[in-house]
Amino acid sequence: MARYSVIPASAVVDSRLSLRELSVLAAIGIHTDRNGWCYPSSERIGEMLGIQGPMVRKSIAELAKLG
Repeated sequence: MARYSVIPASAVVDSRLSLRELSVLAAIGIHTDRNGWCYPSSERIGEMLGIQGPMVRKSIAELAKLG
């Protein structure tokens, strides 16, 4: 079954976001349920994207900072 990720269009065109941060946001979106909840570990996201958990956590912190 194909999985899709919905992310805000504003994030796609936000020049403050790096490609890594945008990828992390999309990977989080893959895990989001119909109610908007998700609980993937940073290690799981890292495995999906080929990066380490600390880099995922850094990206999530930056995403939170930028709103």
